[in-house]
Amino acid sequence: MKGIIFDYDGTLVDSLPQIREVLNETLAHYCLRPVTLEDTGKFIGDGSLKLVERAINKSVAFTNSEIAQVHAYYIERYNQASNASVLPYDGIAEMLQGLINNNVKIAVVSNKPQLNVESGIADVFPSIKFDFIIGGANAQNLPLKPNPAMVNYAIEQLGLRKSEVAYIGDAEADVVVAKNAEVKGYAVLWGYRTAEQLATAGARCFLDLPKKILGLTF
Repeated sequence: MKGIIFDYDGTLVDSLPQIREVLNETLAHYCLRPVTLEDTGKFIGDGSLKLVERAINKSVAFTNSEIAQVHAYYIERYNQASNASVLPYDGIAEMLQGLINNNVKIAVVSNKPQLNVESGIADVFPSIKFDFIIGGANAQNLPLKPNPAMVNYAIEQLGLRKSEVAYIGDAEADVVVAKNAEVKGYAVLWGYRTAEQLATAGARCFLDLPKKILGLTF
């Protein structure tokens, strides 16, 4: 194993409280009903536009242009949000440092806008040096997961072959993108989906503790 690509939300960090806070602030601005933490967990995974659309649909049917307007407001507010409530899952920082110590390259591929991913990683993992980070709204204009474009680009930037890389995530889009990119995929069980949900999406390899990532061989 020479490289591991990670999802961000629900895989490396628990960001639901932050996302819900900004989302409910946005919904309130447009006089829409707030969402619960459980709702937020169900809605994420396919990018911020889908997140906002799903939250709106709990209240009222909006046109695509209206949804785009709400989404733009959400992004504006999210760009100003503090990362103080974003916390790494237990054992993640130690696992990442262990990979680095073993000369394994580490990258992040997320559907969250790249600016927010980079900001979160800088605040949550200040001592961890990632080899590559890419998110939605990226400079390369690559589409979101489960399209494999961002994963393929990350592998190129790492300078590795697909046979040398694993992809690790917590959501259905992560399971599918690993298959679409033709890399070994692992689904984590500490994130926002159950084993049953992940298995339905096609997951076959599961991880229940971050430290087990250090023992992966393929």
